[in-house]
Amino acid sequence: MTAEYSIDHSIDHPVDHPKESPSEQPLEYPLGMIIVPVDNLDKALTFYRDTLGMQIKFRDENRFCSLTSGKITLGLAAREERITDHPTLAFHTDDLHLALDQLISQGANQGNSITLDENANRCALTDPDGNQFIIYQSNSSNH
Repeated sequence: MTAEYSIDHSIDHPVDHPKESPSEQPLEYPLGMIIVPVDNLDKALTFYRDTLGMQIKFRDENRFCSLTSGKITLGLAAREERITDHPTLAFHTDDLHLALDQLISQGANQGNSITLDENANRCALTDPDGNQFIIYQSNSSNH
């Protein structure tokens, strides 16, 4: 089940933050996957698997499926997993709250509230030019 929460980033989180400001200690956010919003997961999965030859990495019922091709992971997001309307880069972090604090302090804008579920916590943001991207923290070894 997916839940949405709005987080006030002006308060302290129970995470140990570094003594330096976020801009003084840059974190790395590896590109985890490209998220493609889809209307019908089965139809999209058939196309990307059977037509383009991608391999299924993980599937969460009719909500989400990740596929691989070489070193690239493609995430097909349907229903409540669909938090953007266009294909979007998704960057991984081990600490979502710290990442949001740092990204926002460096000019990113939070596009929606944090979405929490059993597999990953994620949030859509925009860069200073208005391009959407997702930052996510895995809750399992599936992503």
